[in-house]
Amino acid sequence: EIVFRKELELPPFINLVKVTVRARNEDITSKTAAELAQAIKSVDVDAKIAGPAPAPMVRMRGYFRYNIMLKGRDRLAMCALLKKALESPKVMAAFEKAGATRRWLNVADTAKYRADNEARLAPVIKASGAKVE
Repeated sequence: EIVFRKELELPPFINLVKVTVRARNEDITSKTAAELAQAIKSVDVDAKIAGPAPAPMVRMRGYFRYNIMLKGRDRLAMCALLKKALESPKVMAAFEKAGATRRWLNVADTAKYRADNEARLAPVIKASGAKVE
């Protein structure tokens, strides 16, 4: 299988980033996901993108979900590409029109969030039995 993964450029030979767009209205979700995918392509024409496509469980807890997958060797470059696309005026306008907010957490933001909320989250994590690394 490892040879197969290398030929198809799948992990561990490539990095994948999944972006999920969710909203309570399916039409808004699909249109916003399409706008974001187009913005990513306009920032980098050579970006390897799959989607947008409905998530395997398209509706969860009252939200419709669409996924966009990015493939690349350089994780930091992919994060920079996404951040630039999310900050594009077209995407921001689409999000505002949909009444949505952007939620962006890179590695540093995630670490800061965990550190800032460690005391509050510790009992929840412990009760769930989850392991946080």
